[in-house]
Amino acid sequence: MSKKETKNRIKPHTEAKLKFYICYLERYLPILFKSPFIGKINVYDMFCGQVLYDDGKESGAVRAFNKIKEVQKNNPDSNTEITLTLNDLSKKRFKKIKEWLESQAEAFTTTLHNEDASDLIKKLIDGINNKQNSKTRNMVFIDPYGYKKIDKSLIEDLLINERTEVIVFLPINQMFRFKDKAVGDDVKKDFLPLKKFIEQFGIDVDTVNGDVELIKVIEQSLSFSEKYFSTSYHIKNQQGKYYALFFVTSHIYGLEKIVEVKWKLDDQQGSGFNNTNQVDMFLETQKIDELKEKLRLYLQESRNNNEIYEWTLKQGFLPKHTNQILKELQNDNRLKITPNTIRKGSFYINYDHYKKQTIKIGLQIIS
Repeated sequence: MSKKETKNRIKPHTEAKLKFYICYLERYLPILFKSPFIGKINVYDMFCGQVLYDDGKESGAVRAFNKIKEVQKNNPDSNTEITLTLNDLSKKRFKKIKEWLESQAEAFTTTLHNEDASDLIKKLIDGINNKQNSKTRNMVFIDPYGYKKIDKSLIEDLLINERTEVIVFLPINQMFRFKDKAVGDDVKKDFLPLKKFIEQFGIDVDTVNGDVELIKVIEQSLSFSEKYFSTSYHIKNQQGKYYALFFVTSHIYGLEKIVEVKWKLDDQQGSGFNNTNQVDMFLETQKIDELKEKLRLYLQESRNNNEIYEWTLKQGFLPKHTNQILKELQNDNRLKITPNTIRKGSFYINYDHYKKQTIKIGLQIIS
């Protein structure tokens, strides 16, 4: 098949990216809809793209629209308002998505923009920070194809209100174009904004050992010195090139939902898409063994249930994974548990206790 024939067909790594985005909406929107503390939800796609690919598959904009409609239909008793804002700088794509939206029955408010994304994000930041109340939640998806507009300060300004969650898609393989290039060296013009973006975080590509390590470095940087919770999901295409989705939030429950998404999409390691259908149960065992070793080190000093809950999610795992290991340690008499009257197998590692800051138990490894 020629390049021309495949150009507008959805690629496996693009499909993986869209599945992550839509699965996130599927997991988290129903929770927000049912919360008595949330009155409005805004979903923003800053680079929404087209309507359909040539192979008939739907774009992210169409999938998001349909998923929101589905969640709304499944929650008829909710009074929560939801909006979807789509933006694309291409007049051609803007026209097509506008025509498609006009053909749909209006179930919720949709807004379409044909603007430079960075300009629109600045307007969005002003609205979020100055004109929204505490019962509003925002979800912002930034997939800057061409990578002409991406900036550290814009992401940080989106997050500062503590009511916004951000997903950013980045081409990890392209960042190694900057390897061994000093400041001021020639870099292809299209990639200069991307180079500037990672330099804003003080990331030195020359000191990073490969794509996977770079993804972790960027993930840590996007926590803004652990002011926010961040995690990543790698995507490896057929040519072995890496991309990654980065998720940043102020709320640990949002982090738990996205970690659930990661394990739903990658049930062996919860870390990414590798463009293969091969099932290798050894990978899951290896991943859990890595967590077991980290947990042993973490429990060298006593930790309470809330500390362990937060630590678990930051490692990219779910409470069920840690509970499984703790039960094994308890059965092997390797755990000092305070108080010792706690029912066996109960560790209280969950959001409900974390939210209430209820300290139920202290755990420490017995060497």
